[in-house]
Amino acid sequence: MDYTTFKLQVTRMLQEHFKSHAKIFIQPLTKNNNVLIDGLIIQENSVNISPTLHLPSYYEDYEKGDSMEKIVKHILEDYEKRKPRQNLELSFFTQYDLAKYHIIFKVIHYESNRELLKKAPHFRFLDLAVVFSCLLLNTSAGNATILILNNHMEYWKVTKEQLFASAKTNTPALLPFQIHPVEEILNKMMPGMVPPELKDTVPLYAMSNSSNLHGASAMLYPEYIQEFAVEKECDFYILPSSIHEILLMPAEEGINPQDLTLMICDVNRKHVQKDEILSYHPYYYSREKQEITML
Repeated sequence: MDYTTFKLQVTRMLQEHFKSHAKIFIQPLTKNNNVLIDGLIIQENSVNISPTLHLPSYYEDYEKGDSMEKIVKHILEDYEKRKPRQNLELSFFTQYDLAKYHIIFKVIHYESNRELLKKAPHFRFLDLAVVFSCLLLNTSAGNATILILNNHMEYWKVTKEQLFASAKTNTPALLPFQIHPVEEILNKMMPGMVPPELKDTVPLYAMSNSSNLHGASAMLYPEYIQEFAVEKECDFYILPSSIHEILLMPAEEGINPQDLTLMICDVNRKHVQKDEILSYHPYYYSREKQEITML
């Protein structure tokens, strides 16, 4: 079955499941880094917001041999995990005096998002761009955000400097930053399976936020990195793991930044989804200067 037929069959089977209680449709989406995907949306009559499911990943499962029945079951399970349990109150979004308490930062790659940045207020930060979102929902089941566009800013009659000020306050309050040793994270994910030799390598620390949602925005808060650098008594290489996380590596002698660049590019190519790539080279945090520079 080709992808076009697959889309039609998934839509038909889901519509048969929900009958008249929901509308099923597929919407082309442009995601981060100008990645185009088909988003599968199940719009139930009883709720006013729905998660967008990544349809191509289900087609990959089909190509690996999963039956259509199994795929639809998987879609329904994913939908149930991510859908809001009640209608979201969205009227606050029409008034900046209310919406401003929900504005947060994101950092994305500047060059890979030039088209998006034509319609979204932003600031340059090194080779990245700082954009803004409105955090609608933040629960253990998932998150919902709206990207702030120029027309939102014009409707609110505010400047991007005002957005920046709101996000600067809100982001660490709504999504508190966290730093954990990578070894500790791996032990939680794979108990007893982390190789002993990992302990003998240069330590790595993952910095993100409580929701692992656009946690790379921690780069906009050098005071947090400074506090950690003072505690560890070292400068850090910052490795752009993804838009959701950065890695801090103590800047020890013998580490070649060019090798780090090659490693980052290799990891991006093999292990990071295209729409989650943040950058292609390391950064450096200096305790003395208290600033981040590109390498």
